[in-house]
Amino acid sequence: MRFLVNRPVLYLLFRPFRCGAWARVRAISVAMLLLLTVVGPISQYGRAAELTQKELAAVLILLSGNAFITEETEPNGGDGSENVGASIDTLQFFTDHIAKQVVEARCVECHITEGRAAQLDARLIFLNDSSSGQDSANVEAIRAYLELVQGDGAIILSKIRGDQSHGGGKIFDACAPEYEDMAAFLEALTGSTTAVECGNPVYEADLPLQQIQLPPGFEITLFARARGARSMALGEQGTLFVGTGGYSDIDPQGRVYAISDTDQDGTADSVKAIASGLNNPNGVAFHAGDLYVAEIDRILKFPAIENALDSPPEPVVIYEALPSDQWHGWKYIAFGPDGKLYLPVGAPCNVCERELPYAAIHRMNPDGSGFEVVAEGVRNTVGFDWHPSTGDLWFTDNGRDNLGDTKPPDELNRLAQTGDHFGFPYCHGNGLQDPEFGPPSCDSYQRPVIELGAHVASLGMSFYDGKQFPSSYTNQIFIAEHGSWNSTELVGYKVSLVANGESGYAYQDFATGWLNPGGESRWGRPVDVIVHTDGSLLVSDDMAGAVYRIRYVGADEPPVVDTSDPLQLYKDNIAHQVVAEKCVVCHTDNGVAPNGGARLIFINDGSADQDSANVESIRAFVELVGDNGATILSKIRGINHGGGTVFASSAPQYQAMVEFLGALMGEEIGGGDVDGQGFFEGLTLASPEQTLRRASLILAGRLPTEQEITLAKKDDNGLRNAVLGLMAGDGFHDFLLRGANDRLHTDGFLNNLFLEVADLNGNGGAHYPVGAANVFLAEPFTEEQDQARWQFMGRYWAGVIRAPLELIAHVVESDRPYTEILTADYTMVNRYSAEVYRSGVSFLPEEDYRVFKPGINRGAVLRDDQYNAEFILNSGVRVNSHGGFIEYPHSGILNEPVWLNRYPSTETNRNRARARWTYYHFLGVDIEKSAPRTTDPEALADTNNPTMKNPACTVCHERLDPVAAAYQNYGNEGIYRSSWGGLDALPDTYKYPEWFQNPEPSPYQEGDTWYRDMHAPGFSGVLQPTSRTDDSLAWLGEQIVADPRFATATVAFWWPALMGTEVMPSPEAPTDPNYGQLVNAFDAQQATIQELAQRFRTGGFKLRQLLADLILSPWFRAKGFSEASDGSRDVELAALGIDRLLTPEELEAKTRAIIGYAWGENEAEWALEGYSSSLKDRFNIYYGGIDSVGIKDRSNAMTALMANVAERQALELACGVVSIEFLDDDLQARQLFTSVTSTTTPISEAGEDYAVTLGSFATRQPYDLQATISAGTKSFSINFTNDAFNQVTEQDRNLYIDRVEIWRDGQPLHTIEAEQFETAQGFARTVYPNGGTNGGVHWDEVNGQWQEAGWILWSNGFVEFETFLPVDGDYTFRVYAWGSESGDGVRPQMSLSISSTDGGAASQGSRLITAQIRSLYKTMLGDDLPPDHPEITAIYDLLTEVWEDRRTQPNNAAAWTWPEEDCLIPREVSDEEWQRLGADPQQMLFSWISVLHYLLTHFDYLHE
Repeated sequence: MRFLVNRPVLYLLFRPFRCGAWARVRAISVAMLLLLTVVGPISQYGRAAELTQKELAAVLILLSGNAFITEETEPNGGDGSENVGASIDTLQFFTDHIAKQVVEARCVECHITEGRAAQLDARLIFLNDSSSGQDSANVEAIRAYLELVQGDGAIILSKIRGDQSHGGGKIFDACAPEYEDMAAFLEALTGSTTAVECGNPVYEADLPLQQIQLPPGFEITLFARARGARSMALGEQGTLFVGTGGYSDIDPQGRVYAISDTDQDGTADSVKAIASGLNNPNGVAFHAGDLYVAEIDRILKFPAIENALDSPPEPVVIYEALPSDQWHGWKYIAFGPDGKLYLPVGAPCNVCERELPYAAIHRMNPDGSGFEVVAEGVRNTVGFDWHPSTGDLWFTDNGRDNLGDTKPPDELNRLAQTGDHFGFPYCHGNGLQDPEFGPPSCDSYQRPVIELGAHVASLGMSFYDGKQFPSSYTNQIFIAEHGSWNSTELVGYKVSLVANGESGYAYQDFATGWLNPGGESRWGRPVDVIVHTDGSLLVSDDMAGAVYRIRYVGADEPPVVDTSDPLQLYKDNIAHQVVAEKCVVCHTDNGVAPNGGARLIFINDGSADQDSANVESIRAFVELVGDNGATILSKIRGINHGGGTVFASSAPQYQAMVEFLGALMGEEIGGGDVDGQGFFEGLTLASPEQTLRRASLILAGRLPTEQEITLAKKDDNGLRNAVLGLMAGDGFHDFLLRGANDRLHTDGFLNNLFLEVADLNGNGGAHYPVGAANVFLAEPFTEEQDQARWQFMGRYWAGVIRAPLELIAHVVESDRPYTEILTADYTMVNRYSAEVYRSGVSFLPEEDYRVFKPGINRGAVLRDDQYNAEFILNSGVRVNSHGGFIEYPHSGILNEPVWLNRYPSTETNRNRARARWTYYHFLGVDIEKSAPRTTDPEALADTNNPTMKNPACTVCHERLDPVAAAYQNYGNEGIYRSSWGGLDALPDTYKYPEWFQNPEPSPYQEGDTWYRDMHAPGFSGVLQPTSRTDDSLAWLGEQIVADPRFATATVAFWWPALMGTEVMPSPEAPTDPNYGQLVNAFDAQQATIQELAQRFRTGGFKLRQLLADLILSPWFRAKGFSEASDGSRDVELAALGIDRLLTPEELEAKTRAIIGYAWGENEAEWALEGYSSSLKDRFNIYYGGIDSVGIKDRSNAMTALMANVAERQALELACGVVSIEFLDDDLQARQLFTSVTSTTTPISEAGEDYAVTLGSFATRQPYDLQATISAGTKSFSINFTNDAFNQVTEQDRNLYIDRVEIWRDGQPLHTIEAEQFETAQGFARTVYPNGGTNGGVHWDEVNGQWQEAGWILWSNGFVEFETFLPVDGDYTFRVYAWGSESGDGVRPQMSLSISSTDGGAASQGSRLITAQIRSLYKTMLGDDLPPDHPEITAIYDLLTEVWEDRRTQPNNAAAWTWPEEDCLIPREVSDEEWQRLGADPQQMLFSWISVLHYLLTHFDYLHE
């Protein structure tokens, strides 16, 4: 019998009836009347409070007075003596010490009828109406509460201390006088001592862990104390995150904890509240470095939380459209293998019918998008996990109440198919019909895998996938049972185990003892279970505020598995995990392996002797081969195995196979390098800065910034974050397009492949009326109109061609799950394809056809009975009428028109090419190589439908053809249902053979959408549901991304984009002298790929994270040997990151990033990228590039032709770049040459450039060159660098010198008059090839006299002389000069320099040049070498050799000599710049050109 009442009402009802027999009789009568009238009143939260018979009895006792009276007395006018616990003294003590100081001060804020505690069903409610009976009523409320919970006061004291899961947290500590008073009051009230001694901290209170019972060999210890600990999640760095919440006895502060065990001793060192004030933050999940927290009505994300535990970031709201119902509103959340966030929305009731999203499990993308239903009819799940082998979702579900103590059961369920319904509220357990909502039959609902205990509150569950427990626990299920709240007897309060054995699933206890002896009270309530990284099992307990650690400490494993018995080992570790999961797909009589000549065949008939028969098959194969199982292990690793890599050597399944084969053959078998790390011994890795530079140039086409370098140097996580930071912007976008096209080759249509589906003047226009109308021109039409339509069509083509690549880029750049490349229900459109597709996507005026946005294709029509079109020569296609536009059933790349056209079909191929490349690109399976076709002519002579009947053919076609059939809606041209009638894409030769000559019978039947003489649409043994015929490719995409091979294939897909080489094929020739090295490399690479694929899957299929993983792997970072190599590993290490040749596009991006220009770059409107260049266009193929038509594989090794291209690039770039650089006098504004000027030579001491004032001798100005210079003979040079002559006005720009003064420490030393230069020691000037010279004595009017007045430089060139400086000191060389103009007002440019005449001395110039060489080397080649490094010395020697030779040549005042030499300038220059461009007074520009040429052709520049 059940009664539904509002508890606070009852507690108030009994207050007036406290004593006396007549009062008790009156109370019972009133109580029964009230119970009859208030049954089921609805509380504030829309549900009735529920009392068991025991609770009701307690209430009636209270109402009758028996709770207060221990001795019956005679009636005396309604008064009687009361129990000692409720004596006047106790009441007086309450009034004096408790009422105001405790209850009114701290309790009534929540614990009153309208308070928060009452709303959350707290069972201690006080009166706060200031009435005369308030104190006595509150004393009795306390007494009633203790009766209900069968406690002695300790529970109230523990809640006051904040220990026993008090919603209000800590009120007073044990030393507070209020606490001592409350302890005294409760002792008087109950007669027992319950206080904790003063000074005992709340979390030092002992927990009775000795009561916990575990199987032999296991122990439980306290891992951490965390008030209200509920759901748990582990971070990548080992941090345990713990949520709280759910009802009033849980942490009211809404906290989330981060718990760390830094010393890994099994006990937490730190418990931090990283968030508070949240609304029941029960659910926590960790994904891709971020913590997700589920409140009642929203999901939050704390980005990069493990790096900020001391200063947590503000949370980001991911989703806030969840219901706000408290009842079953707290969430458990977790990320699935698909990278999506799963979460439940419970039923807001005990039992009711409510529409979605209630009573269901949902999932969403990590950014909160894509919210969808996964399972329905789920009352309230608070725990789920995915099977480690199958990936299936399993979850617990709490059964409804009020059907008695034994029913309905809680459930453990498995989701077989998205959208399954599990019965609530109609059916419970294994077909128990609900008395209110039950249907006639429960057959249409999913049944649980196993029924759990009724009312045990099964919450968190976890598959055991650790290695610390005995192997018999692997993949078994642990469930935390929170315990009943309203059963007659307490049930649950334990951790149970659901074990999968020979007789099916068994439900049994694993850890018990949270109930106190006698089972009438409890001290803890398990909430969640999670497998720690060390293999131990963590259990949270919200009541005790604790997290426990259970581990196995037995000396040996229990005798569950006899490791000497191969059959038992096979049953436990191989039968399901290896053979059933992987092998029987092919290696059965009906599989493809026998057709390919495989000699190991399994049975899979479910018979009793299946396991023993398969063990004997393995034994027979091993004995036949005679290698103790080495062949099997090699094939599992993918070596010479048609099925590719099954498990890497690091996988537990592989190691289990090693153990099994050892037992089978009676000897230990080596399992190889388990984790593949031994392969990298002896190698040095690139530094964080070097790694970041390389990643930046490849990913972003630029050099890293200083801030990025600083971050990368911080630690490993900093390097990862710096790498992730590169994945944005145009450079990364180009990387994604290029990397994707290198695999898909859809850009072949940009290189003259004909794209029929996009031909708006033909078949494409016939199916896209808007496009046809845009390009149709009725004659006569103008040339401009014709050009406009061809422009429209070309830009529409660009939109269609680039759509799949842009889709990949959009998914990655938006950080969406990479699975969306095959499941996206949209395409990418530019402004032209958006118009043709009727997408409704808007573009800004400045957004040209190169801008892509997500959109829907709504522009296609079917050739149905409403369709009429005509083709008019010269005009195009005109669609006169058509039916409605179709909603294109998008399925990511799979039905992009350009993808379908890149792999076209024929009437005999029947989409098999499309299927083959689908397998290849997205599952990593080369069908042709995985099952080589026989060349036996007799075997191939069969013509009776050999693809379905001849084993020589079915070896491929059994897998290939179902996928081909999934392309059933797309004919040869790739147009949706292109056949006349618009019902299918089948050719007329198949449908109506009678229309053609020499017809053959066809099995076609009206309404078919696929060939009857081929396999039906499906994938991997699963048939496509008939309900998905219209969008069969969308169904196929869903199957592919759910296949574990998709993640592995994605790693292989992007591997070449970063590593520069394809993933290694399995070695095939054991006779190859390098076979052993190749096997080592293959094994190590596969171990890495499998590890990264697993992280990719569990991390939500985030490609940016995968790219970062690849970059941080030794395969990318390997730089060299720590010691000299003896050559014994050269072959196996050849695939490492050393010497990665850049592609033409990468080399161009690198060059542009480093020197500021790309070779031969020009604007080109016709080019999709908006520009043309030598490496992108003219020389792309010559330099190892691809055209995606005839050339699809990039060169990964330098050839002679490529070396010639690199040489030409260097020749044509170096001169122009150097000349442009030295135009800028501001060294800091330059890109490369930031340490030297044009006058900095190997012997120079100082130099500076000046713009000389225009005027005359009379207005000449002084120009000072100041420097600290060593003693000795010095050469002083004056250079003129921007000569110009106006042909019209005959005005000439010249430089005039009056005199040179030399000062030391402010005192004059020498004066050299310019007209006397020719007589000075060491005089020199520019000499032309014809023997002529530049410069001479200038005559001018001085003091009215025409006389020699200075020196004139009338053309670009120099004049110099020597002078002796007696001591080291600070010198000033002061030149008095003026200039003339050429009519443009530009002033002459003068360079002054001081050089040492002693070539052996280390000059200031030599030091600056060395610094400049080191800077260039680091910028261009990435290494920061010391000044005395042989490479720096060699480049310095090259420069000086070139410089010394150039000084001896005539006409050497320019960087190049016309016409003997040429210089291509990489940008437009102004007239003024032309006058100074290439001025080389000291022959240093010419010398630097040689250095830049050397670096541009350096191996490390071309190979990064």
